[in-house]
Amino acid sequence: MKRAILYLLFALPCFGAQAREAGGEVVVSDRLVEKRGGKVFVSFLVEAERGSVRSGETLVLAPVLTDGTSKWSLPAVVVRGTRARIATARHDRASGTPAWDGGEIIVKPGETAPPAAETAPVPEPQPVPKPAPTTAERLAAERAYIAPFSEFKGFGAGLLDEDREESITVFYHFDRYDIDTELKDNARSLDDITASVREIQASSDSRVRTIVVAGFTSPEGDFARNDRLGFERSASIKRYIMERTGMADEAIQVYNGSEDWQGLRLLVERSEMPSKQRVLNIIQGMPVWDAAAQRGRETELMRLEGGRVWEWMRRNLFPELRNAAYIKVYYENR
Repeated sequence: MKRAILYLLFALPCFGAQAREAGGEVVVSDRLVEKRGGKVFVSFLVEAERGSVRSGETLVLAPVLTDGTSKWSLPAVVVRGTRARIATARHDRASGTPAWDGGEIIVKPGETAPPAAETAPVPEPQPVPKPAPTTAERLAAERAYIAPFSEFKGFGAGLLDEDREESITVFYHFDRYDIDTELKDNARSLDDITASVREIQASSDSRVRTIVVAGFTSPEGDFARNDRLGFERSASIKRYIMERTGMADEAIQVYNGSEDWQGLRLLVERSEMPSKQRVLNIIQGMPVWDAAAQRGRETELMRLEGGRVWEWMRRNLFPELRNAAYIKVYYENR
């Protein structure tokens, strides 16, 4: 039996190979097998790298022990993205029944957890009472755009796709930067973020450390004007939040995303648009503008199929890019 257990543990790194498809790795290390009296204890360390799952996905790893004939299941290791954790918490509160049976081990992306299992039952340990969540922690469990300040990485490498998915969005009319609360869900989004900021600031257990606002435009039109428009859009959101929450100017960081080619790529990838792969090849393989060749992404996309592809994107995709696409609140507990 001991040989069978050891064989399984050395096979565990296959979990990492399964997780790489999601963009990161789930790494298993520090495997240990011990015999204590009539019991065999198995332990190992699981590390879920940031990006190992997408925001709305759940990855379940199900280790087993085997001697080639029989199998013994160990507790599953569950890695959930931010939106998946929020959805699970909402389900548990609404139904009164956990979405999982409680026997699994939960690992968040970017964290390490030491799961353990044994081949014979042991007395249940006495539960350790969990401290009540702070005001900011409670709001963050329900709103993906609220996160602890320790997760803020700055803008050195631009915005991650996951960051954009977890942000709150405000939309604009074409070539405008004034806020229209009647447009799409703008009123609900702005009311939600200002109410959350005020609630955190009024609490005695947490405070807003910084708010990040990134402004973008669709790629159509003059680049210099779009670059200025992206900044004005983020600045308009900053003013709106300051006026309604009392946040200081230095507490709100503005990022000018200018023409939103990253956002366009994400929309194209999720669409069933004509010439989809050719569009992606241009976005990913051509510079925004090549001065020597006097051409760039926009000119090449406008030429596809005599302009029909560009017109389709102008009608169906560009309206989604006229926004301050990334608004996120970072808090710290007092």
